[in-house]
Formats: sequence, C-alpha cells, structure tokens
Amino acid sequence: MLINSDYHIHTHRSICAQEDAKVLSMIREMERLKFESIGFSDHYYADRPMKQWLHEIREEIESAGPSINIYVGIEVDMMSPGNLIATKEELQEYDYIMAACPHYQNKRIAMPIASDYNTLAQSSFDYMVSAAGISFIDIIVHPFDARGITHMVENFYLPEMMSRLSEKEYITIIDLLLKNNIAIELTERLRQPDYFEALYPFLSLCNEAGVAFSFGSDAHAMAHLASVRKAEENIGKLGIEEKSIWRAERSKKQVKSF
Repeated sequence: MLINSDYHIHTHRSICAQEDAKVLSMIREMERLKFESIGFSDHYYADRPMKQWLHEIREEIESAGPSINIYVGIEVDMMSPGNLIATKEELQEYDYIMAACPHYQNKRIAMPIASDYNTLAQSSFDYMVSAAGISFIDIIVHPFDARGITHMVENFYLPEMMSRLSEKEYITIIDLLLKNNIAIELTERLRQPDYFEALYPFLSLCNEAGVAFSFGSDAHAMAHLASVRKAEENIGKLGIEEKSIWRAERSKKQVKSF
C-alpha cells in the first residue's frame, strides 16, 4: 500500500514540537516525498492565540505556493470522557478536527481510578466511545495508545490491556464511528509489534464494518515527517481498500454544514 496522505503534522507552534517544524520546510519535504495531501494539526491550547496561529499557518501555506493539497486541522484533547478541551464553536474554522484520547501524559486529563488492567481498559473504552459519539469530530488519532499511563503503571504492556476489551465493546465504538462518519488514524506506531498486535483485532473489525482510516505520522519535527510509511508493511496486512482511506478533500466538512 502506497501511503501518500498524512494529516497529523505539528508545526513549531505546538509546545512539544521542535523548532525546525516550520510550515514551508515541511511542505517542501512532503512535496519531495511525493505526498498528495497533507494536513497541519497543532494541539489546541485554551490559553494560546489559536485563531492567530490558524491564520498564520494559512498565510504560510498560501505563500509557499504548494503543488499538493494542504489543509489545517487541529488536535483536541478529551479531558474526561465526553469532555473536549474546546467547544464546537471554537473549532469551526478548522478544516478537520482530530480527537486524541487518551493523552494520559497530560496530567490535567482524568486518569483511571485504579492501575489494574481491567480498570485501564475500561477507561480507554470510555474515552474512545465518547469520542466516537461526537458528531463534529473527523478523526480519532492514535487510538488506544496509552503510553502516557506509564507514570501509573510500571512495565505497562498494551496488548495485555487490550485483551480485556471484548468484541462487543469494539462493535459499540464502531457503530458510533459509522454513525458519525469518523475515521480512525493509522499511525507510525503500527510498525511496532506490540502496538500492531494490540490494535489488530479492533482495526480488523473496523475495516470489515467499513470504517474510514486516516494516515498520520504525528510529526513534531522535520525528522519525523512521513514516518507513517515505516508502518506500511503492517498496515498492508489489514487489507484496507483505497475507498476506505479518509481524505480531507472529500470529508464531511467539505460536503455539509458544520
């Protein structure tokens, strides 16, 4: 499978990004790598000038005169199940909206009430099913990626947590994804055996049901660009067809009112 879209790219404006993550440089590199469609999607901060940043990025894209399709999205934290850090109205100017759940490394986010794997699985399910139920979200990024929980759980092992979730629970999430036309991100982390093993049952069910998939490197620096291609071999094992790949140019935002 040729991966030629990537909608999860951070600029230097994201606090966790490197200073070299500049719009112009990234555009030129993605053009060189022959991507067809990309998106810049910084983190949303309640205390930062988000509208100013949005306009700056759009101006930088226009000045670059790109030869590929470029969009400006936003990555929004879910602070607790069903509670996004920003309102629908605050997000309406972006081309697409990505929900990150859970970002446990953000200490302001509601944590599981206990550190056993059953409780961790329930918490992850609660975040995922809540995000899938929000109609204005376009993509859920790095699904079930609970690396940030390591401050609570020593030697955390994702496959062990995911084994506590049932097919019925996966289907509950999938039904909402389909109802609200929300895509699931396929991230560069899928190159890692433990993450691929952990996510394969869920992703396979998503594919069988007709859920859309988005590609995302979650790049925070020039060196991270296009890293999702490192997972091409494992992503190919899912058997995803071209029609199931999410594209910003044909997303729901482009065809119906926000």
